[in-house]
Amino acid sequence: MKSAEILFAGLIFLIAANGTAQSVQTADTTSLSVSISTDQNTLMAGKQLKVNADVKNTSTKVFNAVPECGQFQISVLDAKGAAVPQAEGYRQAIKDKSRNPTFRRTAVRLQPAETRKWSCTVTDMYDLSQPGEYTIQFQLGAVKSNAITVTITAPVVESGAGVNQSFSLHIEAIQDIVKAGSKIEVGIYATNTTEQPKQLDNALTAYIVSIRDASGGSAALLEPGKLWQKNQGKGGGNSVLLQPGKEAGLGLLPLSDFYDMASPGEYIVQLSRADEKTNTVVKSNTIRITITP
Repeated sequence: MKSAEILFAGLIFLIAANGTAQSVQTADTTSLSVSISTDQNTLMAGKQLKVNADVKNTSTKVFNAVPECGQFQISVLDAKGAAVPQAEGYRQAIKDKSRNPTFRRTAVRLQPAETRKWSCTVTDMYDLSQPGEYTIQFQLGAVKSNAITVTITAPVVESGAGVNQSFSLHIEAIQDIVKAGSKIEVGIYATNTTEQPKQLDNALTAYIVSIRDASGGSAALLEPGKLWQKNQGKGGGNSVLLQPGKEAGLGLLPLSDFYDMASPGEYIVQLSRADEKTNTVVKSNTIRITITP
């Protein structure tokens, strides 16, 4: 993910070696840049979201910064642009900064052209328990970082947990044994388990794919797969009408277009996707595909 850098000048929580604040500096003498990124573009509700913040000294002077996560102003907006409320524990920490290490003002010397990275657990600060798309941006003093988008998916409810999901998923390999280098496709089927007709978003990005080799490792993503992964779980409005109690074929998923399955061996495949009606995640059956030399 590219991280835009925005420069700013002025007082940025500057602390001298003795802990006293320094005077405001002019634009031609000091500047910083802030950029943020995350490896978790899509994650399940209840999981921790860590965002990396890079602070760079773009000036010719050495100064002491106060970069603890509690010193950043963090903006978290939902898909409608509404501000997400702070987590209760974080609100309490703000009220009593002296007792919370997140807010300790330990000076960190930042040399000219030096960049320091901090990892901030945003889910400890803001309530991201609801599935949806969120936009996150950091601010330090007068500077705003780039904005990143994260998708929170519904928590998985295991079978037997007492939730009647509105549909079920079934997958089948077009070929169980495939020669290395050949196309690998999986057929997707869904059954409406309700008593009413159901519109199901059938966009390719609505599905999250798990592919593991015999050692339990995840299959590597190809370049098209990396692009696809950024949007997995989002859907796209391509709906299919499912009749009550009926199964319908939803099409073929070309796994070999997105994942590196060229090495001979056995791969275990499973699909999952959100059930918006029950706010859960529906998992398919697992299948095994063997790649031969």
